[in-house]
Amino acid sequence: MALKYFYDGMSQPSRSILLFLKCTKIPFEPCVTHIAKGHHLTPEFKAINPSGKVPAIQDDNFNLSESTAILRYLCESRTVDDHWYPSDLQKRTKLNEYLSWHHTNLRMGAAMYFRTTTLIPLLTGNPPRDGSKYLKIFNDSMRIMEEYYLKDTPFILSDQISIADLMAVMEFTQLEVS
Repeated sequence: MALKYFYDGMSQPSRSILLFLKCTKIPFEPCVTHIAKGHHLTPEFKAINPSGKVPAIQDDNFNLSESTAILRYLCESRTVDDHWYPSDLQKRTKLNEYLSWHHTNLRMGAAMYFRTTTLIPLLTGNPPRDGSKYLKIFNDSMRIMEEYYLKDTPFILSDQISIADLMAVMEFTQLEVS
């Protein structure tokens, strides 16, 4: 059975995994799961991911959700170049440090700023809400990215692209819509 990938293109983490699958040429069956249409709330989808969120995968009888868990799993269960998720313990641990930091910092700032200033007004017709709190989180995250994660390297903590870079880049591209 092929790897099934459940995603919605509106989701930054979904796009990160989709880009990874395409870059690494891992065969998969795309299963577009439209959040706006409630596909993520169906009993069939909740059997794969009880939290009812994308992204998710089904690999034979193994179901998995959460973007960074999926990316790590794919790196460890498939043959991919080492730069995606280094085998060296210290390099991998630093990459994991970024992935842990990502969701409550860069992602929180970028996603919530986009949601409050662009997405909600677009969907509701209401004026944009004050996004200054999230813009501060995003700007603070940018400073940490520049001063720490990208201080001496063109990619996050490395000279080569990794799954951490794919997670980060989608947050920036989301803001292009704003």
